Amino acid sequence: MRALLAFTLAGALLSVPASEAQQKARIARVGELAMATCDDKDSTLANDLAELGYAYGKNVVIECVLARGQLDRLPQLAEELVQRNVDVILTGGTPGIVAVQRATKDLSGISRSILG
Repeated sequence: MRALLAFTLAGALLSVPASEAQQKARIARVGELAMATCDDKDSTLANDLAELGYAYGKNVVIECVLARGQLDRLPQLAEELVQRNVDVILTGGTPGIVAVQRATKDLSGISRSILG
Protein backbone atom coordinates (compact mmCIF):
# COMPACT_ATOMS: atom_id res chain seq x y z
CA MET A 1 0.00 0.00 0.00
CA ARG A 2 2.77 2.45 0.94
CA ALA A 3 4.66 1.63 -2.27
CA LEU A 4 1.53 2.36 -4.32
CA LEU A 5 1.03 5.60 -2.40
CA ALA A 6 4.67 6.62 -2.94
CA PHE A 7 4.34 5.82 -6.65
CA THR A 8 1.18 7.94 -6.86
CA LEU A 9 2.87 10.77 -4.98
CA ALA A 10 5.84 10.58 -7.30
CA GLY A 11 3.53 10.85 -10.31
CA ALA A 12 1.85 13.91 -8.87
CA LEU A 13 5.18 15.50 -8.01
CA LEU A 14 6.54 14.81 -11.48
CA SER A 15 3.68 16.75 -13.02
CA VAL A 16 5.51 20.02 -12.29
CA PRO A 17 5.67 22.01 -15.52
CA ALA A 18 8.94 21.49 -17.37
CA SER A 19 9.55 25.25 -17.61
CA GLU A 20 9.39 25.53 -13.82
CA ALA A 21 11.74 22.58 -13.37
CA GLN A 22 14.22 24.10 -15.82
CA GLN A 23 14.27 27.47 -14.08
CA LYS A 24 15.60 26.18 -10.76
CA ALA A 25 16.09 23.04 -8.76
CA ARG A 26 12.73 22.61 -7.06
CA ILE A 27 11.97 20.91 -3.78
CA ALA A 28 8.68 19.01 -3.94
CA ARG A 29 6.60 19.50 -0.81
CA VAL A 30 4.35 16.72 0.51
CA GLY A 31 1.78 17.93 3.03
CA GLU A 32 0.77 15.29 5.54
CA LEU A 33 -2.45 15.67 7.53
CA ALA A 34 -2.11 13.21 10.42
CA MET A 35 -4.05 12.33 13.54
CA ALA A 36 -1.22 11.27 15.85
CA THR A 37 2.20 10.83 14.22
CA CYS A 38 3.99 12.08 11.14
CA ASP A 39 6.31 10.51 8.63
CA ASP A 40 9.85 11.86 8.66
CA LYS A 41 13.07 11.46 6.73
CA ASP A 42 13.44 7.89 8.02
CA SER A 43 9.86 6.78 7.35
CA THR A 44 8.63 4.13 4.97
CA LEU A 45 7.16 6.88 2.79
CA ALA A 46 10.52 8.68 2.57
CA ASN A 47 12.25 5.37 1.78
CA ASP A 48 9.70 4.57 -0.93
CA LEU A 49 10.16 8.02 -2.43
CA ALA A 50 13.95 7.55 -2.28
CA GLU A 51 13.58 4.43 -4.43
CA LEU A 52 11.89 6.69 -6.99
CA GLY A 53 14.74 9.22 -6.95
CA TYR A 54 13.54 11.63 -4.26
CA ALA A 55 16.08 12.57 -1.59
CA TYR A 56 14.55 13.95 1.61
CA GLY A 57 15.72 17.53 2.09
CA LYS A 58 17.25 17.74 -1.39
CA ASN A 59 14.31 17.46 -3.77
CA VAL A 60 11.41 16.50 -1.45
CA VAL A 61 10.26 17.42 2.05
CA ILE A 62 7.33 16.21 4.12
CA GLU A 63 5.44 18.99 5.90
CA CYS A 64 3.23 17.55 8.61
CA VAL A 65 0.37 18.97 10.64
CA LEU A 66 -1.01 16.98 13.56
CA ALA A 67 -4.59 16.90 14.81
CA ARG A 68 -3.42 15.18 18.03
CA GLY A 69 -6.55 13.06 18.09
CA GLN A 70 -8.92 16.03 17.76
CA LEU A 71 -11.11 15.46 14.70
CA ASP A 72 -12.52 18.99 14.89
CA ARG A 73 -9.03 20.37 14.09
CA LEU A 74 -8.79 18.56 10.74
CA PRO A 75 -10.52 21.25 8.59
CA GLN A 76 -8.28 24.01 9.98
CA LEU A 77 -5.15 21.91 9.51
CA ALA A 78 -6.12 20.92 5.95
CA GLU A 79 -6.59 24.60 5.14
CA GLU A 80 -3.17 25.30 6.64
CA LEU A 81 -1.58 22.84 4.22
CA VAL A 82 -3.42 24.45 1.31
CA GLN A 83 -2.13 27.87 2.45
CA ARG A 84 1.40 26.46 2.58
CA ASN A 85 0.96 25.67 -1.11
CA VAL A 86 2.19 22.08 -0.82
CA ASP A 87 2.30 20.02 -4.00
CA VAL A 88 0.47 16.99 -2.64
CA ILE A 89 -1.60 16.35 0.48
CA LEU A 90 -1.36 12.94 2.08
CA THR A 91 -3.99 11.85 4.59
CA GLY A 92 -5.94 8.78 5.59
CA GLY A 93 -9.31 7.92 7.02
CA THR A 94 -12.64 9.45 6.14
CA PRO A 95 -12.40 12.53 8.42
CA GLY A 96 -9.02 13.53 6.98
CA ILE A 97 -10.12 12.90 3.42
CA VAL A 98 -13.28 14.98 3.86
CA ALA A 99 -11.28 17.84 5.43
CA VAL A 100 -8.83 17.86 2.50
CA GLN A 101 -11.64 17.68 -0.07
CA ARG A 102 -13.32 20.68 1.49
CA ALA A 103 -10.08 22.65 1.79
CA THR A 104 -9.15 22.01 -1.84
CA LYS A 105 -12.54 22.19 -3.55
CA ASP A 106 -11.98 25.76 -4.71
CA LEU A 107 -8.51 25.13 -6.13
CA SER A 108 -8.15 24.96 -9.86
CA GLY A 109 -5.56 22.22 -9.41
CA ILE A 110 -7.51 19.66 -7.40
CA SER A 111 -5.10 17.06 -8.77
CA ARG A 112 -2.57 18.52 -6.34
CA SER A 113 -4.25 16.50 -3.61
CA ILE A 114 -4.17 12.77 -3.26
CA LEU A 115 -7.09 11.56 -1.22
CA GLY A 116 -7.09 8.13 0.32
